[in-house]
Order: sequence, then C-alpha cells, then structure tokens
Amino acid sequence: MAMRKDYGEIICQARDGVVLLTLNRPQKLNSITPEAFSGLSQALKDADGDQDTKIIIITGAGNRAFCGGFDVLNVPDLPTSESRLLHTRNLELNKQLIGMSKVTIAAVNGMALGAGFEISLLCDLTVAVSSATFGMPESAIGVYPGSLAPLLCQLLGHKKAKELLLTCRTIDAAEAMALGMVNEVLPHDRLMDRAFELAKKIIDTAPLPVAMLKARMNSLLRVLLEDEMSYFVEAQTLIFSSSDFREGMSALREKRKPVFCGK
Repeated sequence: MAMRKDYGEIICQARDGVVLLTLNRPQKLNSITPEAFSGLSQALKDADGDQDTKIIIITGAGNRAFCGGFDVLNVPDLPTSESRLLHTRNLELNKQLIGMSKVTIAAVNGMALGAGFEISLLCDLTVAVSSATFGMPESAIGVYPGSLAPLLCQLLGHKKAKELLLTCRTIDAAEAMALGMVNEVLPHDRLMDRAFELAKKIIDTAPLPVAMLKARMNSLLRVLLEDEMSYFVEAQTLIFSSSDFREGMSALREKRKPVFCGK
C-alpha cells in the first residue's frame, strides 16, 4: 500500500482510492478495546472525509480472527454514569458505520464475534474465509448481546435470530452466506484479493448513484435500529452492574462454566 498510518490499535493503509483498516491485536483475537473503538472511529471519519478515498475495507490482523468482540475482561468496575458513557461511545461506532458515505467492505479473516459480528453486518459488503465463524456469545458470559437484534430478525426471520441470540450458537461462513449475512466465501489466500476486486468494481461505477443508493438503504437501516440502539445503552449499563456480569467475568478469567443467579 502507498500510505500507512497508525490509529493506536488500528493500522490504516491507502492506495488507489481504497483505504484498508486493520484491527491489530492478533494476540488477543483482535478483540476491541475502548481505545480501539476510538481509533477505528477516527480512522473511519478521516477516510470518509477524504475525497481521494472511494472504498473502505476493514479486516483483522493474522489468520485467526477478524474481531473476537469487545474486550470485556479489561473493563474496570465503573460507576453507573461512566458505564453508560462507555456503552454510548461504543455504540457510536455502529451509528457511524450506518452513516458512512463511502462504501465499506468487511474482509472477515477468522472469527467475527460480538462487536466483530456487528461490524461485519454493518459493512455494505462482507467477504469471508471458509474457516470464519460468526455469532453473538455475550449472553453466555453475562453480557447483553449487542444492538442489532432487529437487523438479525429482518435478515434471518424471528425464529432463527432468536435461536442465534438465545443459544449463543456460532455459525460457519457457509451458513452465514446461506442466511444472507455474507456475500462470498473464499480460501484464505483469496480473501484480500477479492475484497480489492470488489472495491475496484465499485470504484469503476458512477459515484453519484452509488452514494445516493447507499444513503437511501442505510437511512432505512437507521430507522430499523434506532429504538434498539437507545435500549442497548440502558440494558448494558444495567447488566454491567449485575452479579451475573461479575460472575461471567470471573468464570471467563478462571476458564470455567459460569453459575448465574439472575441478579
């Protein structure tokens, strides 16, 4: 790539109208910290405001994970007001992805769980390696499962969406494509080439109708998710103050099955 810039845990590379943003914590499955949320948000803002940028590709470093989700283990105990602010800031990334003027492509190179699953869903196109997995495992560790339930219901139908969210089941790339969450499944060595091929195809089209179409479709998505996003902040704030959340974190650290009490 012609240009490289670091946004903390996010690496930004740009060439020929394409910006590649890489979540760069491979040793932690590219799990996303509050700092990484800020870095990714700023990188997206800069790329979206750059007239030379036409397409934004998001991927993860290494070959194990696109993004393993929000790094809940490193979040300290917070008073309610600071907890609510944390969840509000994290949610802003989802709103930002919906509001992007530039086309976004998720190149999913491994597991995409929790926040990583949400990022892949909110990008305009998603390509994935055959070994990729997708899911919302939050309830299994005592956390509220994201803010995209209405989108999952629309994509999958209520029954399948509830199955994935209530059981915390992960699905493979082939099933994700069959369910309409992934555009293409590819071998590892073809993933990035295909992402750039798609980017080139879109760059070669007329920019005005592309921008208008994306804006119209995402305005409908914003309406679909508006209530759920507001609810998510309050639900997650309550969850983070619960005994079950503390038990979930303890079990995760101790690598055991949690024992929840519903409080």
